[in-house]
Amino acid sequence: MTRQQMLDSYRKLVIAKQDAAHMMSTDDHDAMFSQTLQANAPMRALLEEISDPRTFMIIQRYYVKGLTDQAIGREMNLTGARVNQIRLGYVRSLTNQAS
Repeated sequence: MTRQQMLDSYRKLVIAKQDAAHMMSTDDHDAMFSQTLQANAPMRALLEEISDPRTFMIIQRYYVKGLTDQAIGREMNLTGARVNQIRLGYVRSLTNQAS
């Protein structure tokens, strides 16, 4: 599985868990995300490789927390388009590393 495929499958898992977690308390929800990330060592390793703090925040929020580009932009005072540009630049860099 490529890194990009891992990111995509992890995001799908997070979104599915979010859908199931609507009935949970905020603390339970946060604990579930923490447990999911701890259980997935390759994802943790991938996040640890990101040296740019802004890129890390975007990738972590998009793939681990399941936020949209627009929601991330609001949190980080960026446009959704800029968040998308940074995120896709990172994904392209993974593709280039795999080549």
